[in-house]
Amino acid sequence: MVDNYEVGTEAVWDRADLALTLFYSESELGTSLAAANADEPIPVLRSPERIYGFEAELNTYPTRDLSAGGTFTWMEGKVDSDDDGSYDTYLAGNRISPLKLTGYVEHDTTARWSNRLQAMVVGDRDRFSGSGFGQGEVESFTVLDLTSTWRTGNGDITLAINNLLNEDYFPVISQIYNFDTQYTAAPGRSVMVTYGVDW
Repeated sequence: MVDNYEVGTEAVWDRADLALTLFYSESELGTSLAAANADEPIPVLRSPERIYGFEAELNTYPTRDLSAGGTFTWMEGKVDSDDDGSYDTYLAGNRISPLKLTGYVEHDTTARWSNRLQAMVVGDRDRFSGSGFGQGEVESFTVLDLTSTWRTGNGDITLAINNLLNEDYFPVISQIYNFDTQYTAAPGRSVMVTYGVDW
């Protein structure tokens, strides 16, 4: 049996809006992948588990042309691996994401031209002393992206610069897998120009 609980609230003002959510889930027979070495099959673990967390989203509109905001997400989970009523083992990183913050500033520079700078911050998560699948330590990183869009008569031209500061980091999935064969750095700065047509 699975029980899910969620409570949230929203508030809307003239120049801002806010949403908050708390969630809790428990399962009598959860499914997760147990720790294993890279050269071994990964066993499936069926045990009681609990997952809980908090989410928030804020958007502000200081002027007609400017908006800014962000999100905050935190979650955690534990499993009763020996079914003794004690939830003393953390769920692996393939089930539980580290803390994440996002933020953005967007400006309608002219009637046709808009610019958006956004950031993503991923926090640390170090819950395991082992070295099996899903038990890798996640080290925090921050990535900035910039998007500039020019609206034409029948579409738009977009300039996107991902990883604006050319940060050298490893994505969460590479870090949590904890296998040398999966430990791949994220792409560096990339620039892309696209043209979209409305039809």
